Amino acid sequence: MDRRGTVFYVAAEADPFRAKVMRTHDGGATWEDISPALHVTTQDPFVWVDKETGRLFDVDFAAGLQVSYTDDEGESWTSSTVPQSWHTDHQNLFAGPPPEGGAEPVGYPHVVYLCSIGGGALAGRARRPPAHARLTGGSVLSPPVNLHPWMA
Repeated sequence: MDRRGTVFYVAAEADPFRAKVMRTHDGGATWEDISPALHVTTQDPFVWVDKETGRLFDVDFAAGLQVSYTDDEGESWTSSTVPQSWHTDHQNLFAGPPPEGGAEPVGYPHVVYLCSIGGGALAGRARRPPAHARLTGGSVLSPPVNLHPWMA
């Protein structure tokens, strides 16, 4: 839910594995599909609202990791794709202050972090858990960072 009381939900369809970002302004009496155009299929849908700014993020796995955000409750979206080889499962996106001594965000009040499992199901274990930090709150991601060197 954003600060205006709008509720967002990801509804997944089994065929053809499409996730729809749904929105309601009336407590769930009616729902509207506000999905970003980039997100055609998904294997692992995820949405998150930055409570301070109201920015809604949508992240899906398909042909790469599709990352989109909207500042107007889904009327328009900004989207980008991260290569699939960096991320393979269980993505998570959240925002907050930079780590002590870290770079400060520019143009957006928070650093946006995108993390997931690297290596995939066939690897037997997570080989490299990639993480990205968005310093602009926008569509440009840094290269992945191995947060746990002991897993390499």
